[in-house]
Amino acid sequence: MVSGDRVCILAISDKLPPVCDLVLTLQRLGGSESAAVFFRHPSGFGSAELDGWTRHRSGLQSVDGRTTAGEDGFEFALLPGREHRLSLEIRPEGVVLGVDGQPLRRYPLLGRQLTVVSPWNWKPAAEGGPALALGSYSSPVRFSRLELAVPGAR
Repeated sequence: MVSGDRVCILAISDKLPPVCDLVLTLQRLGGSESAAVFFRHPSGFGSAELDGWTRHRSGLQSVDGRTTAGEDGFEFALLPGREHRLSLEIRPEGVVLGVDGQPLRRYPLLGRQLTVVSPWNWKPAAEGGPALALGSYSSPVRFSRLELAVPGAR
């Protein structure tokens, strides 16, 4: 699946297990803005983004109003034409975000609120609607594989 050069959000599923591991394989085809996984969590609806804010800022948006543009983010640039793997370990108590097999940041979420930042111009419903979506912000991206695993499930 390939996104265009506008703000693109594609709903994937209306359900997401409260304990799961996601791995998204993606490749930036052009542009300089972010790619994201949007997900519902007991703390709200948030996004894990790579290479945003035109400054290579990455991480979980927005935790208690703090975004990856500030100290809650880390630097990671999507290299054009190269596949990257964004991983999320989603648990009720928090999320671990990783890239290319390396865990990079742990986000404790108990008692905190996740929201989607305003540049996406999307306000997911508090209940109902998508629980999992993919997005790209004004940059074409190829989303080639999305894996979901539930730890301990057979």
